[in-house]
Amino acid sequence: TKTAYFNKVSENTKVGFSVDEAAFIDRFRLAVMQFKKELRTICPNSKIILNSTRGVYSYLKDGEVKFFDSDLVSMINKRWAILDKIFIDIFSPIVINAYQESETIGNIDHPWGVGYVHYHEKFYHDFIAKLNAITSK
Repeated sequence: TKTAYFNKVSENTKVGFSVDEAAFIDRFRLAVMQFKKELRTICPNSKIILNSTRGVYSYLKDGEVKFFDSDLVSMINKRWAILDKIFIDIFSPIVINAYQESETIGNIDHPWGVGYVHYHEKFYHDFIAKLNAITSK
């Protein structure tokens, strides 16, 4: 129940890649399996589509290429790949990968500000085109 869940959360146990990677991965795997079970009940005929992307290393500012912390982006991308693999292994989803490491860049004008997961508009156009191709079949 929700009450039991919030009681567990209030115990203040921290779990995360930075705290205990193995425990975090185990909890993530269990949560994805539970999510799949619930989804099968609620939406048994749904297509599962994964937007598999990564953090970008650069962005344009005033026509000049600027770079995010490459060690941080590499670490995040490594962790993201682990989570994607778990999700793919459990769900066998249709995977959309509009991210191209050599082409996808950050967008300084993104509504939420510049960030390694706030992409230039081309990424979103490519993603929507791929999503439309899948969902129109």
